[in-house]
Amino acid sequence: MQLKLGASIVLAVVIGLVIPVTVTSMLTLDQRQEALTQALHEDNHRVADILALGMQQPLWHLSEDAGRPLFDSVFSDERVSSLVVRDKEFGVFLSAYNAGRRHGRQYRVDRDVVYHGAVIGYVTIEMDGGMLDAQISRDRNVFALTVLGQLLLSLVLIVVLLQIRLLAPLQRLMRESQRLARRELSEPFVWHRRDELGKLGSSLESTRQALQGLFDEIESKNRELEQDIARRMQVEHELKQHREQLEELVRARTAELTVAKEKAEVANHAKSTFLASMSHELRTPLNAVLGYAQVLKRDTNLTPRQVASLETVQRSGEHLLMLINDLLDLSRIEAGKFELYLTAVDLSSFMQVVVDIIRVKAEQKGLAFAYEPDAGLPQAVLVDEKRLRQVLLNLLGNAVKFTDRGEIGLRLHSSPAGEGRLRVAFEVRDTGIGVAEDQAERIFRPFEQAGDMQRRFGGTGLGLSISRQLVRMMGGDISVASRPGQGSVFRFEIDVEPTREAVTAATERPAAASAADSPAPEDLAVLVPPPREAMDALYQLVLAGDMRNIRAYAAQLALHNEQYRPFAARLQALAEAYQSKALVRLVEHYLEHSQP
Repeated sequence: MQLKLGASIVLAVVIGLVIPVTVTSMLTLDQRQEALTQALHEDNHRVADILALGMQQPLWHLSEDAGRPLFDSVFSDERVSSLVVRDKEFGVFLSAYNAGRRHGRQYRVDRDVVYHGAVIGYVTIEMDGGMLDAQISRDRNVFALTVLGQLLLSLVLIVVLLQIRLLAPLQRLMRESQRLARRELSEPFVWHRRDELGKLGSSLESTRQALQGLFDEIESKNRELEQDIARRMQVEHELKQHREQLEELVRARTAELTVAKEKAEVANHAKSTFLASMSHELRTPLNAVLGYAQVLKRDTNLTPRQVASLETVQRSGEHLLMLINDLLDLSRIEAGKFELYLTAVDLSSFMQVVVDIIRVKAEQKGLAFAYEPDAGLPQAVLVDEKRLRQVLLNLLGNAVKFTDRGEIGLRLHSSPAGEGRLRVAFEVRDTGIGVAEDQAERIFRPFEQAGDMQRRFGGTGLGLSISRQLVRMMGGDISVASRPGQGSVFRFEIDVEPTREAVTAATERPAAASAADSPAPEDLAVLVPPPREAMDALYQLVLAGDMRNIRAYAAQLALHNEQYRPFAARLQALAEAYQSKALVRLVEHYLEHSQP
């Protein structure tokens, strides 16, 4: 409910008076009560002291008659409701109690009776606070009646003054305002007061005059607005036609972009299909070249020049195979068909293989190599072993390639990542030529390289691009901090899940550290190969690098006999991964241990 102005002013004034008067009264009453209470306490303590002093001789001589006059004199005070004098050894000496004097709070005081420095008894006196409470009640009533009278008188004076000085003039101003609202502007408003309301009346007259002039001006403006509205409608009509033309152009352009996008997707799919097909077709003769190079190198009658030529053939073939693998990986990543295969990996053994490979390369260039694993690394984790090795070997290989002196460093440390997972950070640092700041992101693009032409030779420009894509698929990203001439630091972090299932990483030689590892001896022991004649035929297929026929041979072998199925599965997996060297080692192992 909203109060009127007069009622609001009266209420505000009353509240303004009540609050300070009430607070002042309460403070005064509190002070009065504290003073009376203090006086009662002082009287109680004083009487107790007098009684304790007067009872020294009677208690010492145990004479009730000697102490009775003082005792009765003290108890004759109407405020004393209970009085007890006790001997320390014999108990109550004198006592008196009057229940009729108990009307309010009781104030008790205890005193020791000391004679010649020894306590011989005790005095207990209780005084009633009824008279004190009655006096405080009377004071409160007087203060309440006084405040009420002041409020009534103030209220009457305020109402009279408000009606004469404020409410009546405001009502007249309201009537004049309503007249202005009805646009009755012909009659002037006359006000004879000189106070604030008089100024308000003069302002109201000025407003009337201004409104009268304003309405005349509005009439003339209305005619101008009608003409302006007609012009605006014409402009809006033209804008609408122009907007429709633009929308038509946008729709046509959108259709063209949609067609171009579809063509680009088709071209990209065709490119990926072509790269995958060509990569597979190039691998078949290339595996044959690598296989025959390995076989020819076993010939002990070769001259040094022939051995060097075979090594050149083998290195060139391995480089070409690496390029084909990079192109295939890139096409699969761009096509969105690349998947990670998580397995349980013994992290310590896995890293030791990588470290041994890079340490050999670093020592060949006269570089120091430092490996700094964190003591808190887990024993085994779930990770794609093949792809993580690919990333580390690429980063460490680049560090060796672009460093002429100094050292190469690899540091690992882990931290909790939540939900039972760990965040493992890999940091590769070198003291090589470094990378300029404007090339820091460029080196991660496909077919982009940094450094001089001599160092670029032999590289494809795909390693860092593929490595960054692989790390992003693992949930991280590769960052680089480098300055020209001072070296580089490549760093990436991935989330891994610790596991109790430890799988020992394969310890291959640097030349054999590729996408797939050779079968371990304990794995070979459980495989059952076919007869010697079938193995000879299989060996010819392996040397020729005919992966398609090897897969068909493995399928027929699995159907022929149940005991050959594990051996056929191993052949199928290696052939699908185009691991010619692993196939050669597998078949040669069983040929060496088979009976003629």
